[in-house]
Amino acid sequence: MFDCPFHYHPEIELTHVLSSFGQRIVGDAIDSFKPGDLVLLGPNLPHLYYNDSKRSKSSSWAQANILQFKEDCLGKALGEFQELREIADMIHRSKRGIRFLGKAAKEGTLMLEELKQSRGVRRLTLFLELLGTLAQAKESENLASMAYCPLLNAKHEDRINRSIAYLYEHHDEELRLTKVANLSGMSPESFSRFFKKATGKTFIGFLNELRISNACSFIQQSDLTITEICFACGFSNISNFNRRFKKIKNMTPAEYRKKSLIGSV
Repeated sequence: MFDCPFHYHPEIELTHVLSSFGQRIVGDAIDSFKPGDLVLLGPNLPHLYYNDSKRSKSSSWAQANILQFKEDCLGKALGEFQELREIADMIHRSKRGIRFLGKAAKEGTLMLEELKQSRGVRRLTLFLELLGTLAQAKESENLASMAYCPLLNAKHEDRINRSIAYLYEHHDEELRLTKVANLSGMSPESFSRFFKKATGKTFIGFLNELRISNACSFIQQSDLTITEICFACGFSNISNFNRRFKKIKNMTPAEYRKKSLIGSV
């Protein structure tokens, strides 16, 4: 689990992280994930789960329950039955990705586990109940921005995946656009345009969000001080780190640590 490249597929995907932590890309959204995360991804929405192998206990530690289904699996029922309107609305919203929080996330993960063990008519009934529970969730957040428009071009997948993989492996080091562009066999100008189309972010914007996402994982999973986390994530000074963190997360690292201790992030 979590070794897949930045990819997309026609199936809708519901993922419950059982163990491990790392970074998740959904469209143009970069965030950290942890055990218990429940995310619904719409059809053809580019995504990636990157397991932090440097801090994981073992390669088998990364596990998840995954449910995939086609958008038209219920036929015309979604459009014709008023009782399914909330589910139809949720599936439409899932094209930006949805992370479920609070009570709905807990109920959804339990139902997903039961669905995995069920057979026959009970399995179909549970599937509808699960979608209905998530559709009524009062605590959820969209992931990709409203402006995100995916670049669905198979011939570019290898290049963008090599670029992203390199950034993940070296984001805690000093990185320059010129070097990453050279690795992709492109000029810096061409690579910048290509990277923005593929990820919805500039090279620097992507790198900063990746570093801050990694910092969030450190804050949640370690006892390192904020200053130690700053340098571990590739920032050269604490002032720049604090400024970038607050801009991306709308709170300071210290405030984020407080919220993580009470499980509200």
